[in-house]
Amino acid sequence: MEDIKIYLSYVIIFLSLNFLSITQVLSADCEDVAGNSKTISTSCTDLDITGDSSNVTINSGVTIDETGGGSWTAIGLTDTTNTTITNNGTISTSQKWALRNNATSAITNLTNNGTISAGSTSTIRNIGSITTLTNTGTISATG
Repeated sequence: MEDIKIYLSYVIIFLSLNFLSITQVLSADCEDVAGNSKTISTSCTDLDITGDSSNVTINSGVTIDETGGGSWTAIGLTDTTNTTITNNGTISTSQKWALRNNATSAITNLTNNGTISAGSTSTIRNIGSITTLTNTGTISATG
């Protein structure tokens, strides 16, 4: 009987470690984009875009979400010009804005082929400018 308890303990430990190693954790911050081209192929949190002529593509199957803690924004733009964003994946927040374009920023092309969603307020907060918005996906907010 004692051998079965030991064996069972090892099985539980093995299954716990296995679960932890295969669970996707979206806690890593995105690598910020500052006036360059970037294709995002791994899910991450809190993408910041700055600078001139940033060109960001989010691949299908990739999720960019927010970290909470007061920001509640998945993608934030500050001091940008001539920015292009192509979303083929998911941009989401449980709270305020999935995408926040500040007053000092200009998005030339925003193309959504995936999902942009907010669990509250508004999905896209645009205080700057968006010249062309093309949507073949879903843009939604529950607030």
